[in-house]
Parts: sequence; structure tokens; C-alpha cells
Amino acid sequence: MTRQPHEILKKIFGYDSFRKGQLEIIEAIASGRDAIGIPDICRYFIKKAL
Repeated sequence: MTRQPHEILKKIFGYDSFRKGQLEIIEAIASGRDAIGIPDICRYFIKKAL
């Protein structure tokens, strides 16, 4: 039986929804594609450094 990402999120972590971009990363990995996630805090510091 394959569980859906939202079902796992709720059952294991207790959250009702993913944060921005998380579901897209999960779907990419599940379909065999490469993916990388950059947290918002890292984006903030990258912008400041430039």
C-alpha cells in the first residue's frame, strides 16, 4: 500500500499542510528526479551576501 504525502504528514508529524515548496520536492524525489530544497532563511542570507 502506497501512502500519500499528506496522509504521512498528518499521521507522523501532525501537520495538515506542507510549507511552500515542500510538496513539490517530495513529488520530484518520489518520481525519481533530483531535487534540492533551500530554506527561506538561506535565501535571505544569500541575497544579503550578494
